[in-house]
Amino acid sequence: MLYWGDRREAVLSEITRIIADESWDDLAPIVDHSFFALSVTDPDVVHDLWQHVPDGWLNEHPRYLMSAAIARSGKLGYIAVHAEAQRRFEHWVEQTPRPETRDLLGVLTTRMRQAHAAGQFLRAAQLADEAERLIHTTTETSGFDDVLPSVLLLNGIAFLLTGHLRRARECFSESWRWATHVMPHPVAPIAAEHLALCLALMHEFSEAQHWLDLARKETPTRHVPSNRYPMTGLLAEGLIAIEHADDVATGRVLDAIGCRVSDTGFWWLEVHVRARAALHRGVSGPAILFVERELSSRARLAGPESAAGMLLRADLADLYQLVGNLPAAHRILERTGLPEEHPLLATSRVRLSLLEGNPRAALDRLTREAARDTEAGASLHTRWAVLRASALGQMGSPAAETAIREAAELIQFRSAPSAPGEADPATRRAIQELLRTPPTLSLLAYPYGRSSRLTARENDVLGLLSAEATLPEIAAGMHVSINTLKSHLRSLYRKLGVTTREEAVRVARHRAGSGVTETAAPTPVTG
Repeated sequence: MLYWGDRREAVLSEITRIIADESWDDLAPIVDHSFFALSVTDPDVVHDLWQHVPDGWLNEHPRYLMSAAIARSGKLGYIAVHAEAQRRFEHWVEQTPRPETRDLLGVLTTRMRQAHAAGQFLRAAQLADEAERLIHTTTETSGFDDVLPSVLLLNGIAFLLTGHLRRARECFSESWRWATHVMPHPVAPIAAEHLALCLALMHEFSEAQHWLDLARKETPTRHVPSNRYPMTGLLAEGLIAIEHADDVATGRVLDAIGCRVSDTGFWWLEVHVRARAALHRGVSGPAILFVERELSSRARLAGPESAAGMLLRADLADLYQLVGNLPAAHRILERTGLPEEHPLLATSRVRLSLLEGNPRAALDRLTREAARDTEAGASLHTRWAVLRASALGQMGSPAAETAIREAAELIQFRSAPSAPGEADPATRRAIQELLRTPPTLSLLAYPYGRSSRLTARENDVLGLLSAEATLPEIAAGMHVSINTLKSHLRSLYRKLGVTTREEAVRVARHRAGSGVTETAAPTPVTG
């Protein structure tokens, strides 16, 4: 695809003539049909153009006053524009008897930029939702060829910043469609890179790589300044490299990111990539300090309702879980203001329940999250499938075998080789055997079994249950009363997350296959 073809050269030539002749009225059709495309391929030309246009002419034409304000805002497409220009533009649209759809979208997107700049991400997502409804219901589409790919991109960013990944995915896909199938538009590779990043965050790595390759194939030498758009393609590449334990590629991405993302609206994704890299290397200490510092220093932009706040708190909880500090992980995930249920938090919360020895609670949460995702038209999250298999295995459920096969199929289909690391050792090995992949040094290994260690008496009870002894026989063999034995059974069932003897026996066999050593828990010290 040759961007917008020969039209670009003609537009640049016409701009040169308009500036030379000062024929500003001839600028209107250029801005109406080429402003956003030109802002991608030639941002310096667009910026310099407005330095020549008289303020008087701009004040008489509010649509172009707003275009000038967008160009002058610089850097990112979602930084707020000059307040006075925004006020004049919105007043003009309100006073116009039948405003064009692109101007109504202009009002919504400028308000969206303003909300983003203020850290009001939920408000920005509401505006994006309003813009989506307008796009889908309008019959007046003047200027859509140039306007719509960029508007859809901004809508996707608004949804991404609130953690609505599936809505973001839809917008980025639609932006790509408009920029490639309706009329060639240079925003296409940018939309593809945003889509790749969104898919990587959803752990659909094979699809993410496809879009990343497509973006690079379309524009091997795209001339877009790195400070104008976040380095979404590089961030997606980093997440894919980490997932595949490619240390060389991961290091290259981290070096390339440098500080080029930290001053953009996607700063939190750089933190996320660095946290995931540390997690897969098993280096938690420095990463914990790093994530905590970023959350503290950017508190306004990382509120509990934002994608930044949710994702980074999940990262922090994961890092604490890796070193076995489950109370710290629990405090983070139960922070006031965090949504009770959200896909960005679900994996960490489910894993925490498993690490705390409560597979039933883990399975209940997974069931709720998966049901909500299915209603949104989504397939099962790869890591959720692994955690579900692990929970069923820990509960001794006969369904565990089927769940393990389903998890292995999803891992293979979505190219998510590190996903088995979410599970307990027995489930992990079973999945790897199906995948015919050996364990790797970078595979995650959470400390399963630490929080549910059995006492010596509980180990004795579990062994006798497995030997099919009756309760009176077990009580006699242990020289305790039936009531004392029942007390041991209640404690044992609670730690194993089961309710019946049969489930306890199946869990005992599963834990033996996991290699979990049941050394007696220490006697609590009081006083």
